[in-house]
Amino acid sequence: MERLRLSLFELNSMVRDVISMSLPDSYWVEAELSEAREGYGGHCYLELIEKDEQSNTPIAKAHASCWRNRWMFIKPNFERITGQRIHAGMKVLLKVHAQFHENYGFSWIVDDIDPNYTMGDMARKRLEIINT
Repeated sequence: MERLRLSLFELNSMVRDVISMSLPDSYWVEAELSEAREGYGGHCYLELIEKDEQSNTPIAKAHASCWRNRWMFIKPNFERITGQRIHAGMKVLLKVHAQFHENYGFSWIVDDIDPNYTMGDMARKRLEIINT
């Protein structure tokens, strides 16, 4: 009996098609940033994490990219409203869509970041510090 053989590219193309059909929309997602860095090309690369509230251990992780054509608008707006650069440890509300590339794998692509969500989290943290 002949085994069905696929090249890695063919298999990854199938995965890309399934992801694009199954997750065609953008989604607002809450996450903490475990890493945030700007690349030389003007793109922003984020590592997202969600931790269990009781144990503070990671329960979900993902990579997200914000391409230069979006980042050049998101970054100044975020910094103007929050008064801070985006950095690790921040809680953010991101609008993302799924992307799978045959060569680079899976990533969430950032369409927008709501700075008001981050401001609310920063205010909550200040109150916790003041009240302790």
